[in-house]
Amino acid sequence: MTNRARDPHGAGIQNAEWFRLTYGNNASAQCEVCGDELVLRVAHPPHTVTHFAHKSGSQCSSIESARRHFLDLPPSAKDPQNGRRVREHLLANLYPIYLKAFSISGRKLAWGDFQRAIIDAQQRGLFDYAGLPVHYLPYLLLCICPQKFHDKTTYDTRDAYFVLQSGLKHFDDLWNKPDQVAQTLWKVSHIERHATRDPQGPGELFTELEAIAIDDAPFYIPPWLDKAHAKLAPHLGL
Repeated sequence: MTNRARDPHGAGIQNAEWFRLTYGNNASAQCEVCGDELVLRVAHPPHTVTHFAHKSGSQCSSIESARRHFLDLPPSAKDPQNGRRVREHLLANLYPIYLKAFSISGRKLAWGDFQRAIIDAQQRGLFDYAGLPVHYLPYLLLCICPQKFHDKTTYDTRDAYFVLQSGLKHFDDLWNKPDQVAQTLWKVSHIERHATRDPQGPGELFTELEAIAIDDAPFYIPPWLDKAHAKLAPHLGL
């Protein structure tokens, strides 16, 4: 289940409660990851909030059981020469690439897990996939990590992982067909949220999606930075 989806009538990405208020309890929407139709499920407190669900049998990569299926997709072609350049770049820029992946992960990616993802990618031959640009490396390595990124606060327990668009024919379509494949990495967080007055009681269960644009910037700029700019500007006389 997820808390947001794309409005088929052109209103963009909206949360489930917006769909309920706008279209009623029988609203349908489109999954931003796989493009399939989603069904609205109205809240049943205290265990669930209003959310969307995929239909039975869905292979959307946002679903945990299907999240790594794309790793088994074949490449359209291989280019060992470019693969060697990619590996050389990775080794020469190991720490900057790690820092970008670490930032995207919400500062949860362990150095050991990063190294294991690199070894896994090499064993799969991924670096030799035709045309792989080096700026995709932090995003691909996050998807390869088998572990979920665990975070626990006073009221939330969050397990997150990263996925790419569902429905690819070849793995390298991601970078070789950017006009056809979303240049987006999705962070899928499964959350159990407890009430502030009863943190030990039963929690609400829901899934949260965050879309992260794939870019070639040397570091990741989190969404909250714009608010920090606005807050600091008056103090700097700007």
